[in-house]
Amino acid sequence: MDWSFIKYWEEIKTDFIKVNSEFGKIIDKLSPGKKHYFYCVEYPYGTNILQHGKLCFLKDDNHLVPITSPSINNTIKEDLGYNFGANPVSILLENTAELFTDLGNRIVTLYGVIQPGLVFGTWPVLSINYTNTPILSWDMVSGARSILMAQKISDKQSHANLKKTFDIKHDVPRTMIEHWHIFKDIANHKSFGEPWKTKILFFTKDWFQHKNDPEWRDFYLYLYRKAWDGSDFWRNQFQWDLIFSIIQKDKNIKSSLHFASTARQLIAIAASAVTGFAPATDNFAGPIDRIVQAYKNIYNLFGYPPTVITPNTFVFGENFRPTYYSLNFPTSTEFAFKPRERTSLISELCETKELLQVYIEELLSNKLNVNTTQIYKVLQQVDFNFFHSDLSQHKEIQSTQHIAKTDSNLSYDNNTPFPINSPFFRSCIQINKKK
Repeated sequence: MDWSFIKYWEEIKTDFIKVNSEFGKIIDKLSPGKKHYFYCVEYPYGTNILQHGKLCFLKDDNHLVPITSPSINNTIKEDLGYNFGANPVSILLENTAELFTDLGNRIVTLYGVIQPGLVFGTWPVLSINYTNTPILSWDMVSGARSILMAQKISDKQSHANLKKTFDIKHDVPRTMIEHWHIFKDIANHKSFGEPWKTKILFFTKDWFQHKNDPEWRDFYLYLYRKAWDGSDFWRNQFQWDLIFSIIQKDKNIKSSLHFASTARQLIAIAASAVTGFAPATDNFAGPIDRIVQAYKNIYNLFGYPPTVITPNTFVFGENFRPTYYSLNFPTSTEFAFKPRERTSLISELCETKELLQVYIEELLSNKLNVNTTQIYKVLQQVDFNFFHSDLSQHKEIQSTQHIAKTDSNLSYDNNTPFPINSPFFRSCIQINKKK
């Protein structure tokens, strides 16, 4: 890290306005001088931007160091350490990043994949006197961390081909959470091709020394408005917890917290409050196309076209995509144990489906006065489709082989049948537009 990473407004203005014209025009109107500058940093795919809650930089020898390291210039520490050493207020200029915490058996993501133009890291610095924002051991990496191959990639000989070609350090992945480690090694090998990088802009401390200056009113108003809009679901979470509890009491529901947690997570995904998953359709989350080529040509993933799954926010519009939640890749922030250790996944799907239907019926009846909310509106427009690869006697669950017929982003035909035993898809719920 050196002073070449410092960028002044006139140097970065064009790139900034390209990804966020509204905020860029507000800053341009201020005509910020040399006192107000940024640090513009690039991170290769899968590199830690935050590690255990601390901002990190990649040194020339590819060694990752936290901002607290003695090797980091004190001026940099002063400029960027104002958010308790975590990420300062930031905006992505190119590609994406993901903020998450790794709990061993699951990844809990905060925003999903952060898109270019989104300003984040504002909550602590905008607090006037104190903050109730805890500084957890969040990690942030360039590109998506919650990424996986839909097909099984556990064949030892095929993985050995990848290891030899890309000097992969990791053995055959045992779980879907481990797929990312393999993708990262592939993407950062010298023979992989043009490096995939995230470009991120960090605001320095001096940008936030003008809270009482009338000329800076629009600057702070923009940040407060975005922080307010982005926290809507979480500000009202207490009320929603109470509403769901009332439904369970009134309907005398005895279902365990585990199934309730999954059903509520599905509703939150439909309301765009938390992230689901979808097949990747571009390279924003990582060098997807070239990873796919590696698995086609070197791993020799025969029979099925490789399908990479990445985080996706369920939204209606021109780029709408059906969104998925897999029981084999849980991401809920509630850690409720299953009531019975031997509960099968298809039984779990059935019980979750039954409970979800009760929630939806009660919410749409408006007995609890929720008709002004986003959740009420979106529940009128979506279908929750439950899939499993082994139907047996459970007629209320659809066969996994039908998923491709409902999602144009899954390119399968008679010559390349859908992988019904995909670890991700074999026990999953699809959130789609109503027919």
